[in-house]
Amino acid sequence: MKYSGALAPKRRFEMRAWASRYGLRLIVVLGRGPAYLYTYGRWRLRRWLRRRERPTPGLSGSSFFDRLDLAQPALAAIHQAVKAGEFGSATSEVWKHYQGRRSPSFFFTPTEMPTVAALVDPRLRAATLRRADDVCQDIYLFRRVPPVRFEAGVDWRCRPDGNVDWNWDLNRHLDFATLGRAYAYTRDERYALKFRGLLLDWLAHNPPRTSSSSWSSVFEVAFRINTWLWAFHLFRGAAAFDAQVCRAMLEGLLRHGQVLDSQLELHAANNHLLLEAKALAMLGLMFPEFRQAGRWRRRGLALVWREVREQVCPDGVHGERVTHYQRAIAGELLELLILLDNNGQPVPPDIAAALSRMVEFELWITKPDGLVPLFGDSGLDDTHIRFLPTAAGPAWLNRPEWKLAGLALSEADAWLLGSERVRRYNSWPAHDTCLPSRAFAQGGYYVMRQGQGMGAAYLALDAAPFGYPPVPGHGHADALNIEVYAHGQTFLADPGGYANWAPAAWRNYFRGTAAHNTVLVDGQDQSILLGTRWVYRPAQVAVHQWLATPLFDLVDASHSGYERLVPPVRHRRQVLFVKPDYWIVIDILEGAGEHIYELLFHAWPGLPVTVCPGDGVAHLGAPEGPRLWLLPVAEGPVAADVVYGETNPIQGWAAPYSGEKLPAPVVRYRHTGPAPVQFCTVLFPSPAGRPAGVKAGVLDVRPSAGEAAWPAVEVTGVQIETEAYRDTVVVDRGPSPRRKTFAGQASQARLVYLRQQLPEGGIALQQEYWLG
Repeated sequence: MKYSGALAPKRRFEMRAWASRYGLRLIVVLGRGPAYLYTYGRWRLRRWLRRRERPTPGLSGSSFFDRLDLAQPALAAIHQAVKAGEFGSATSEVWKHYQGRRSPSFFFTPTEMPTVAALVDPRLRAATLRRADDVCQDIYLFRRVPPVRFEAGVDWRCRPDGNVDWNWDLNRHLDFATLGRAYAYTRDERYALKFRGLLLDWLAHNPPRTSSSSWSSVFEVAFRINTWLWAFHLFRGAAAFDAQVCRAMLEGLLRHGQVLDSQLELHAANNHLLLEAKALAMLGLMFPEFRQAGRWRRRGLALVWREVREQVCPDGVHGERVTHYQRAIAGELLELLILLDNNGQPVPPDIAAALSRMVEFELWITKPDGLVPLFGDSGLDDTHIRFLPTAAGPAWLNRPEWKLAGLALSEADAWLLGSERVRRYNSWPAHDTCLPSRAFAQGGYYVMRQGQGMGAAYLALDAAPFGYPPVPGHGHADALNIEVYAHGQTFLADPGGYANWAPAAWRNYFRGTAAHNTVLVDGQDQSILLGTRWVYRPAQVAVHQWLATPLFDLVDASHSGYERLVPPVRHRRQVLFVKPDYWIVIDILEGAGEHIYELLFHAWPGLPVTVCPGDGVAHLGAPEGPRLWLLPVAEGPVAADVVYGETNPIQGWAAPYSGEKLPAPVVRYRHTGPAPVQFCTVLFPSPAGRPAGVKAGVLDVRPSAGEAAWPAVEVTGVQIETEAYRDTVVVDRGPSPRRKTFAGQASQARLVYLRQQLPEGGIALQQEYWLG
């Protein structure tokens, strides 16, 4: 086909863009090495072959019993019935076997169920009963989508507005456990009957080895094993759990195990492989009657131990650097280790220690209100976050010092731990003490904390890599991003992950630099995003200094993401926490050439935000509530505005919960000019009912006599004044120490902090540090 002269250049541009995009993807894939390519190729081939298999019918006649290890003495009655060809009787014997079976142990025994139920908070029990009643009416609520009610039975293929995540949640069958707990609380058989109907209907409409998402995604197969195991043990004493349902469920679990074992995502060595292997191990452990159970248990455990050792950093941070998956993996690993413990199975000491460190990190990264920052593809809730490691973890690990006020056991935690552990946990006093500031250097997170309870001050800085380098699909271009909380309110927030199924423009907004509390240069992401899962040349972060003292904390880090620009730029960020009052954020853009810089501060959705013209001072929060003041420290006018819910280009959005995006105000400071450039911003929180009454300005810092002049961006001087005190802060980033004069003082230190009480008084505090 020929193109006119007007169209030809456009066509050539589109072809170049296509070649560039897919060429970079090819480079990324090939860069993973031959071992990955071989493993991934084999997995794709098996997947292709499985999609072309015809759906197989149920395991009728002897075929089901052929998959049981009938040589086990406990299955002798089943064996005799099968030998006689009496398959109906054999099915009845299977049901009797599981009704009376006491080993292996689950998380509770049938006789213990009422005891556990009585230990669950009545409010949690009531919420479960309400949810179970909705399920009985075929009403489903996932991913912040309005409730979906099925009028003529559940449509297992339903995707509201194309929402694939919603369909996954529906087919994960988490509500099977909801119905099971409702039955445990009430012994109302209608919950068991509803479970029976849903199970049989799903099996009838979702034969294995089809192209439906129910089976094509082995990750979803693994998740269903988790929920089916709980449903099996919650319902096995119900009248509706008869021989037909028992056999149907066992047959379904067999099929799940076979598909999972044959389709493990060995190439996806991130949360996928770890959680799939964990489900396979649990299935093998809980159903030793299956012929393949031993293989599943051994293979699953070996892979879990290997992946925990590979994926979890020495400081307990999971390699994907996503708080969402940190919580999910810690909870799922806790479930496996408790199950092994209940059955007297050994847990490698280094694995138990890794879980302990994961729980410890989660305690520190959790904000004083119990919520977590949404680093990476995160949301505040998800069906895969079934347990709360911050509460259940200390209970199993027997760490009473980690029982913090406000972090209570969830309903699922109580059923996971069992009555004895719950009683022990409840007997411990809750600690309202503030965790100290802490660096998780291997994981790349730096947490600054001070104060008591919900009113404590908290800042977390993300200096982590772009996701997990072997499989970075859940990472964000968010180097040096921060979250800020104080006085019971999150003020500056990470936007979260929104949705896997979102259109590329929205998916990449939430992945991109513009959605985070950092500096955007020339409108470019720090890392080159390819498609909605890939990345090329991810930004590399270097941490130059971490200092934690009783008076203040300092973190100093930089990233290479903008060194690909022409001319190149390197972003360096220093955050100083003057405890417990405020933070100073210093951003230095080192390099050459003219660029456009945007310093972005994303407010929590719903917070009112105003910016004063001229000086750029911003107020986050309502006048009657807690507020955060953003005080730019500059010698001249500051270009500042607020962006809210824009779509062209996309800016000013957050997704605290998976699947729901909300308009959220963004304070934007802009500057165009040659590098190097410096931004300095004081973040000053004030409690409800108390105006900040704070001013921040540039402090004149000059070379002492005999010292040579230095570039302006090498030294930052700030003076902060309130009604009670005047603070003087000097940060020197020069190549070597030099003597400076300022505010009647002189020092050669890299970092100087002085506090003078007001009205006019002497210097109350003085600290000088020779930073490395």
